[in-house]
Amino acid sequence: MDVPTFLDLADAQKRLIEEVTATSAIIDVPLEAALGCVVASDVAAPIDIPHFDNSAMDGYALLHDDPALATERPQLAVIGESFAGHPYSGIVSPGQCVRIFTGARIPEGASAVVMQEDTTLLGDRQVRFDARPSAQHHIRHRGSDVRLGQRLFARGIRLTPAHLGLVASAGITSVSCYEHPRIGLFTNGDEIVMPGKPLGPGDIYDSNHHFLAAALRALPIEVVDLGHVRDDVRALENAIQTGLRDCDAILSSGGVSVGEADLVGDVLARLGEVAFWKVAMKPGKPLLFGHLGNTPFFGLPGNPVSTVVTFLQLVRPAFEKMCGLNPTSPWSIKATLRSAIDKSPGRLDFQRGIMSFDQDGSVTVESTGDQSSAILSSVVQANCLIVLPREQGNLLEGAGVRVQPYAQFGL
Repeated sequence: MDVPTFLDLADAQKRLIEEVTATSAIIDVPLEAALGCVVASDVAAPIDIPHFDNSAMDGYALLHDDPALATERPQLAVIGESFAGHPYSGIVSPGQCVRIFTGARIPEGASAVVMQEDTTLLGDRQVRFDARPSAQHHIRHRGSDVRLGQRLFARGIRLTPAHLGLVASAGITSVSCYEHPRIGLFTNGDEIVMPGKPLGPGDIYDSNHHFLAAALRALPIEVVDLGHVRDDVRALENAIQTGLRDCDAILSSGGVSVGEADLVGDVLARLGEVAFWKVAMKPGKPLLFGHLGNTPFFGLPGNPVSTVVTFLQLVRPAFEKMCGLNPTSPWSIKATLRSAIDKSPGRLDFQRGIMSFDQDGSVTVESTGDQSSAILSSVVQANCLIVLPREQGNLLEGAGVRVQPYAQFGL
């Protein structure tokens, strides 16, 4: 394949994001089904929130400037109650107060609330006040949270439980969202066996299919399972043609290196075009990207840790864009090595690390040990990726590095 190779990671990330298109299909999604969906247009409040002045405390609503409050140990007559959902309908006049509960509507005429801890009940209908309130004390005003017409959140936000609560508080029953893109997924290799089947000589269980399917579903994506494909040109063509018919993009794992059985690149070049192959990173050098007409194709390496790292660093941001999200490159923080690390110059290296916080808030990190791209258990042992620049050599204990916490990936 006569295509660009050994791109810097930043260049590869940029190209992938530029060469995929955000979904344009928009659907109206009811709140009960909208968790995780991406908002397709700004959402504005159709009402003030709260919709009326209400009490922030259990206590008594009254006139803050009532002359009776200027006397020593003032007392007021209780003329009624205002409950949440059952407001008092009368008017509060000087010398009067209304028993009120948190969230209840402020009665007409009242301009403050005195909480019950600052009062003494004298019989059923008389209250002594031990504190004099200021104007509007303990009153939550209409629109103090959100004003009518105010933007609740912008297009491109992925809906969380908090977003859905806010939308519901405005009386909104559905949200305009981008339809989930359909991503076709297959794994490739004669040695691959799905879990549950017996292993033959030289076989290994397919971890990549399950990792990638789960990683895709963590995004607002519909996974189209194209199965496991053996090392056969016709079988690969059939899987890709199925993906072209049913999917917005195709993602594969395995078959993209330089071995005689690595056929994915040749099939892609024959059916479409290869945009680039190989990125100057470790693990994950043989990453393949191209197009089948308007359908992007992502071919990840087969070693399990390489699959994990290339998906997180390159594929995930591109798929975020396809979902209607603002694509985000992984972020990192500074850390200090607790042990030496071996590193050969030449490729940007992502090593699995265990990050911790010292009592002073500083971050330290140590390697999980063996960094072979076949050691999948180290991905689970780790809680971050240690990012080592392309020309970096070996590092000693105490050296400064940058780490990408797993929390941003949902691992």
